[in-house]
Parts: sequence; structure tokens; C-alpha cells
Amino acid sequence: MREDQIEHDPESAPILKHPIVSARAWDRYAFMDERGRPLAIIDSDGKVLDSGPEVAREIWDIAILAYRRYLKGEAFRRIIPSPDGLCQEKGR
Repeated sequence: MREDQIEHDPESAPILKHPIVSARAWDRYAFMDERGRPLAIIDSDGKVLDSGPEVAREIWDIAILAYRRYLKGEAFRRIIPSPDGLCQEKGR
């Protein structure tokens, strides 16, 4: 999706100057630069940790899960996705 394809809310001004973030209720988030290239997650040293549609998919899934927990009265629970095995409970 390019910037000219994004439907802007006339009541709100853009907050981000360069990246484009879009979402629809029935579709996943999209994160891209001005030229339509996907954004990446980088660490404080500038190393690319992850990029591509998988990043948007993971953020979408986390947002949906957080909202579902909110609706069930479990908003106090934090959702922390991590690579398999990194943050497992002891004894598993």
C-alpha cells in the first residue's frame, strides 16, 4: 500500500513524519516507508532484528489478543511474544 492509497481521517493530522502505518478492521497492520518498503525492528546498535510482513502479522496478533483479554476483564495481563524457549516458565 502506498501513501496515496491510504485513507486519512480528516480530523487527525499525521504524527509520524516518515513511516506509514495503516490498518483496517478486517486486515492486518501495514508498516512501510514513503516508498512502500517494509519497516524493520532494530536494536539500539542499529542491528536489524526482524523485518517484513511477519512483523506486522505479529503486532496484529498481539493487538487482537490484548483486546480480547480486555473484553474478558484480563487487561492487567501483559502479552510478551518472544522466540520459542526464550521466556518459558521454569519446569517446562
